[in-house]
Amino acid sequence: MYRRSPYALLGTVLLWGCGGKPPPDTNTPPDLTPPAVSLASTYEARRLGTYQGLRLEGSASDDTGVERLTWRLNDGEPQVLESAEAEGGRAFVLELKPRPGTNTVVVRAEDSVGHMAETSVSFYFGNLVAAGGLHGGAVRGGRLYTWGQNTQGQLGQGDTTARSTPVVVADLSRVASIAINSNSSLAVREDGTVWTWGANASGQLGLGSPPVEGETRTPDTQARNRPTQVPGLTDAVSGALGFSHALVLKADGTVVSFGKNNNGQLGDGTTTDRDHPMPVRGLTDVVKLAGGSQQSVALTRDGSVWVWGNNNFGNLGQGTEDSDAHSEPAKVPGLSGVVDIASGRDHVLALHSDGTVSAWASMSAARWAMARAVQAPRCTRR
Repeated sequence: MYRRSPYALLGTVLLWGCGGKPPPDTNTPPDLTPPAVSLASTYEARRLGTYQGLRLEGSASDDTGVERLTWRLNDGEPQVLESAEAEGGRAFVLELKPRPGTNTVVVRAEDSVGHMAETSVSFYFGNLVAAGGLHGGAVRGGRLYTWGQNTQGQLGQGDTTARSTPVVVADLSRVASIAINSNSSLAVREDGTVWTWGANASGQLGLGSPPVEGETRTPDTQARNRPTQVPGLTDAVSGALGFSHALVLKADGTVVSFGKNNNGQLGDGTTTDRDHPMPVRGLTDVVKLAGGSQQSVALTRDGSVWVWGNNNFGNLGQGTEDSDAHSEPAKVPGLSGVVDIASGRDHVLALHSDGTVSAWASMSAARWAMARAVQAPRCTRR
């Protein structure tokens, strides 16, 4: 039998002691187990409505430790996902802004030897159903269907003939979100463009060109019976309509408006009607918009609510009533933790994270809405 020389063994020990690598530990099994990734808050196939935000919580674990965590939204580049040590692995919280339409988030974990595992979640961002005074619309598979009254071309069918059944709007595809008021309609496509049609007496379709100093111009107040793209808007994520004015939320959290402005409902610091998009003053980090008859409402990411325009019934939520025009957003005092908003003709509703609802302005409408809220199932934050 062959016997290994003790001097050879001594040489191995000496090399190890002088900085050489130790012999491999043949008793340690190879790592064949990939990491595990899980999401504590599941939003699979869920509609987010028009609240521009998503919060995902989750964890990753591995028998030898998670080396790297990344996340990717849709076709974007992977980004490092910050995490903290937790029992059994790493915990993370991911907050992101979706694009209009269908979104997919992919979270990937990698261990020290290169094994990878990932999980994904899909959700929809956009308003798929809307109704006006006498017409309605619904989005299905990116195509818009409309029906009802059509005196101002608000169905977008190229004529003024009423429809008693849903008919596809042939001129639009890849529609992500819609908004409808009494006689006008608005759509946001997946590419962030905005399209409007219907009544336009106050420029509420936003199809005019911005004025040029020293040049005369005629405001664009012609009704449209087909969808027409609003110039200059390519980064919209959602829209909201008042009676004769429009609000558009942009991807960067700012807001533009156009249309009737007699009560300052455009929020541009004036009471001048605008037939083209104008920035709403002082608003950033907005996640949702709502339009009333002549007031406008915005919800910001920190849970604050801002209102501007008509205040005849205390619409601004400031504890006062007046007939003045309020042309810049004012923060509603005493409100916090708001996660959703809605507006009627002259009243406003705010849903809090604990499921309670605040209401103000025209009290007959607000009391009716509150009574309905009390009877309805308790709401929770998305």
